[in-house]
Amino acid sequence: MSSPLALTPEMQQALSVSGGLPVELTDPATQKVYLLVEKDNQAAAYGEYVERALEEGLADFDAGRFEPWDIEKTIAKARESLNSKHQ
Repeated sequence: MSSPLALTPEMQQALSVSGGLPVELTDPATQKVYLLVEKDNQAAAYGEYVERALEEGLADFDAGRFEPWDIEKTIAKARESLNSKHQ
C-alpha cells in the first residue's frame, strides 16, 4: 500500500465544516466523484451520507424535480460508459 497523501488546505477546510459527513471530491479529468471521510468514522459517515442523499432525492421527487426513467437511454449510457473504459 502506498503512503497516504497529505490533505490540501482546501480539503481540510471542507472537512472542518462538513459536520463529520463525507466530502465529495470530483476528478476534473474523469468527472468521477470520490468521498473524503475520516477513517475512524467511515462507516457511520457513509451511512449518514447515504441517508442525506436519499432525503434530498425524495425531496426532489416530492417537488416534481425528476425525469421518468427511460430504460433504453439508461442502457445506452451504460454501454457508452463500458466502451469508453475498454478503449
